[in-house]
Amino acid sequence: MSPYQQDVIKATLDEYDTQAAAGLQGIADMATRSGNLGGGREGVMRSEYQTQSNLDRAALEAQLRQQNFQQAQQ
Repeated sequence: MSPYQQDVIKATLDEYDTQAAAGLQGIADMATRSGNLGGGREGVMRSEYQTQSNLDRAALEAQLRQQNFQQAQQ
C-alpha cells in the first residue's frame, strides 16, 4: 500500500472517529437534559452506540482497503 493510500485511510478513519465522539457527546447531553447523567440507561445507550460505531468503522476500513486492493490489481 502506498503512503498516500495509507494517509487517505488514516484521515478518513480519524474523521469517522471525530464524528463518533460527537455522537457519544450527544448521548451525554441528552442524559444531562433529562437528569439521568451517569445512569444505567445512558450506559446502555453508550454501549449500543459504541458497538454499532465500531462495526461501522470496521466496515468502512474494509471498504477502503478493498478499493485499495482493487486499484493495485489494475
